[in-house]
Amino acid sequence: MSDRESILDQLRKIQALAERGIDGEKVVAQRMLDALLAKHGLTLADITDHDLDFREFKTTDDLDASLLIHCILFVAGTVHVRHARHRRNKRIVYYELTKLQHAEVLATLEYYRAELKKDLDGLFQAFVNKHHLFPRDGECKQTASIEEMERLRRRMDSLVSTTMTKHLSR
Repeated sequence: MSDRESILDQLRKIQALAERGIDGEKVVAQRMLDALLAKHGLTLADITDHDLDFREFKTTDDLDASLLIHCILFVAGTVHVRHARHRRNKRIVYYELTKLQHAEVLATLEYYRAELKKDLDGLFQAFVNKHHLFPRDGECKQTASIEEMERLRRRMDSLVSTTMTKHLSR
């Protein structure tokens, strides 16, 4: 059981005592529950929503599908997440999650999609520059700061050098 799951389990037990306890027991449990919810940045909805159901996700390509899987495993905290595929559309997948986990996966996925796009754009620029894939008769009109140029150089250095043999000649 992950740390988050053990915290949620403890909070659910305290909530049950706050709801069904006797006299002072109820009051003390409710105070403890409120304090622990605040300490962990949770709400009652976070601890009461533990009904698993298959939630739908749409991916755009194989890389996006792989990113989704990593986000789901990160949020769920385990590799044991049941899943299913849509019968006719391979880009639609279903994972068994709670409503809260579903919302958290969507937010995590949105964030990392944007980060991945930035990284891939930078990697593409490094690739083009490393392999000199621009016109021979023109100049590159892009300007970059020293920090951007240094970042580009580091990315270029991390790429494997290859050369292509020309197959056609004039």
